[in-house]
Amino acid sequence: MSVTMARTSAKANSSPGVARIYVNGRFLTQPITGVQRYANELLLAFDRLIDEGAIEPQEFQIEVLAPPSEMIRDLGLAHIPVRTVGTRR
Repeated sequence: MSVTMARTSAKANSSPGVARIYVNGRFLTQPITGVQRYANELLLAFDRLIDEGAIEPQEFQIEVLAPPSEMIRDLGLAHIPVRTVGTRR
């Protein structure tokens, strides 16, 4: 799992200073091993923290970027969107 974080500027986004965190969602298309299980649990924990108010959506926006190949599982995230990107299958 790889994670990229970028802080947006006032010009680039209507929410100045929001830290956007992008998670490589390729693990959602792979059978579960240690890395995939860790990634699942980490995202589920982030989703719970957002739900509990420990992570403020006004300060941090987390998004999973998944390849267009068929996903093996849906984590059922309430606050973290999963977006399909790229052309690799």
